[in-house]
Amino acid sequence: MLDIINITVGYRRLPVLRELSLRIRENEFLGIIGPNGGGKSTLLRTICGILQPWNGKILLCGKDLASLAKKEIARKIGYVPQASSFAFPFSCEEVVLMGRYAHDGNRKRDYEVAKWAMGLTDTLALKERKINELSGGELQRVIIARALAQEPKILLLDEPTVHLDINHRVEIFKLLRELKSHGITIITVLHDLNLASEYSERVVVIKDGRILYDGLPLDIIDKEIIKRIYGIEVNIIKNPLSGLPLVLPR
Repeated sequence: MLDIINITVGYRRLPVLRELSLRIRENEFLGIIGPNGGGKSTLLRTICGILQPWNGKILLCGKDLASLAKKEIARKIGYVPQASSFAFPFSCEEVVLMGRYAHDGNRKRDYEVAKWAMGLTDTLALKERKINELSGGELQRVIIARALAQEPKILLLDEPTVHLDINHRVEIFKLLRELKSHGITIITVLHDLNLASEYSERVVVIKDGRILYDGLPLDIIDKEIIKRIYGIEVNIIKNPLSGLPLVLPR
């Protein structure tokens, strides 16, 4: 699905990712963790074409991302940033329809897909509401619906639960698991190690622009690895319901 091959990328003359390679399989749920400033968000921006690698390349379904038009990329990759703001009080339905800009302009089809995306994210009841009237959890679901309206094969999410309470965090990740069941590859950056453990099929650790660890949550969510990456002592116990690692700060 996605091959990231030896890329170096950064801002101005400052490199952030250094000779990074990563292969992502179709219909995978990949969690990306690591300390602030390590390059996680930069990686997502590079995958969706916002940033261009200085060296190396990214292959999307075997095609060099640099050779694809922006609209073609948008038909394959949806991106949910850390924060979204709107200068005008669009309705939620109008916001979701913005995700159709990469398609052919068939108005009937646009509204059908927007309805599907809002149904999947449980936002249909909000379609007439103004985007600036929503709670944090409602807003995040609408932004995910907008990305889904692109009909992507891959969904990138940059800390999708930041500033959300525990109920909304679980709600968003249950939604992501549901999206995966619809054949969408999920790649999400997150800081909550317990969410990474519980929902990710595979966890990648990025620090200082490089991948240090890549494997199953059972192997990566480990007290020695966490101490090495974050400089904090933790206890790890087995979640009694799922059997997966549960992180308890000391």
